Amino acid sequence: MTKQPSGSPAGGEGPAESAGDGRKVVNWNIALQCVNGDRQLLRDIAEAFLDESPRLLTEMRRAIASSDSRALRRAAHSLKGSTGYFGSARASQMAARLQSMAERGELTGAADELAAVEPEVAKLARILVDYLAGRIDPSK
Repeated sequence: MTKQPSGSPAGGEGPAESAGDGRKVVNWNIALQCVNGDRQLLRDIAEAFLDESPRLLTEMRRAIASSDSRALRRAAHSLKGSTGYFGSARASQMAARLQSMAERGELTGAADELAAVEPEVAKLARILVDYLAGRIDPSK
């Protein structure tokens, strides 16, 4: 994988896929920028996200339940990075808050934050499934 773009994951205008409520969930310009325009690599990253994100969410639930700050930090960091590849600002920011909570060892509210990030990840996953099925063209 190539580097993530610098700056905010929401940075940049351009083709975006929105949630039903109009919020941008995927910024395709950022996604394509992350892979230097390599659409096959973007497909590979999308497939990896769809495979990996359920495991990360499960790890985060377990870490919160067992008050394991270290495991929560690792999983939240991974989720933050993977959502960032798609310019998914809301999910990335929520994962960053979970990572920060874990780094401070303060897990009060982490379950609520995780409950909020899960539907964001689900929205991203639905869009990526549509992309992989050819129902979304990131250049439009």
